[in-house]
Amino acid sequence: MRRSILLLFWIGLLPNVAFAELIPECSDPRYIESQATMIVQGEVVDVHSRKEENGHIYTFVSIKVSQYLRGQGPETITIKQLGGRIEENGETIEVRNSISPEFKTGETGYFYLDQPDTPFYSGQFYTTVCASGVKISPLQAIP
Repeated sequence: MRRSILLLFWIGLLPNVAFAELIPECSDPRYIESQATMIVQGEVVDVHSRKEENGHIYTFVSIKVSQYLRGQGPETITIKQLGGRIEENGETIEVRNSISPEFKTGETGYFYLDQPDTPFYSGQFYTTVCASGVKISPLQAIP
């Protein structure tokens, strides 16, 4: 028998709160662009979640980069964000983080990213700026 366990982060208790309501500047495309250390055009090629040694569940989103508009890097980059869904001991465990964007394999567009210098990202993972997710077109004229 399968049993589901659902855990919510404190922010997950506010399902209708947009990230821009938490940080008002995030509603301004110029702010998102100014905070991005890397802007890429690409395609989501993989989305998977796993539990790490610290016991937390993370989602990893792999993006095949077709063009670097700001910054440079490898052909494929990975976004790491807290939360996700895994199967463990016959149970589904889902941790939702309502301020992290959801990605689907096959989505294409522009990604506004940062690579914080923290152990969480280990110098190899990225995060989206202002939970911006995938944008169909550039937010502004990118320098």
